[in-house]
Amino acid sequence: MNKIIILGTSGYMKEQLEWIEDMMDHEKIKYKIIFCSDKKIFKNYDIISEKKIKKNIGKLYLAIGSPKIRSKLISKFKNFNFFSLIHPSAKISKNVKIGKGVTISPNCIITSNVKLGDFNNLNWGVGIFHDCKIDNNNTFSPGTKILGGCKIGKSNFFGTNSCVKENLK
Repeated sequence: MNKIIILGTSGYMKEQLEWIEDMMDHEKIKYKIIFCSDKKIFKNYDIISEKKIKKNIGKLYLAIGSPKIRSKLISKFKNFNFFSLIHPSAKISKNVKIGKGVTISPNCIITSNVKLGDFNNLNWGVGIFHDCKIDNNNTFSPGTKILGGCKIGKSNFFGTNSCVKENLK
C-alpha cells in the first residue's frame, strides 16, 4: 500500500486529512496515512518523527499554510517525492499544467491555460483564471481570486477573499 507522510499538525492539517479521504473515496485508492509528529495525533494513525523520515518511505504531503515554513521543509526534503492533493470537487480545465506537491482544495476553479508551479496551496473556493502563471510555494486562502493574465512570483501569502486584478505581474 502506498504511504503518505503528512507534515503539519494544526487545524489546517485536519481539513487536509478530510480532503485526502474524500479523494481516496472518489478515486477508489487507499493510502496508509502517517503523521510526522513526536506525539500521537489521532488514535487510528501511525506517527513518525521528522528525523526518521527516509527517502523511499512514501510521499510527503505539506499540510502547512505558511509559505515560510513550507519553504524550509521543501529545502530539507528536496530529493523526496511529494504527494499532490486535488479534491474531486475542483474544476480544472484540460490544458492546465500543475506542478508537484500542490494542494487544490474543494470547490477550486482553475481555468484555461494556467501554469501552477510546485507546492502551491489553494484553499477552499480559490479561483485562478485564464492565462495565469503562478510560480512556486504560494498560499491562496479561502475565496482568493486571481483574475486572467496575472503572473504571481514565489512564496506569497494571499489572505481570505483576496482578489488580484487581471493582467497584474
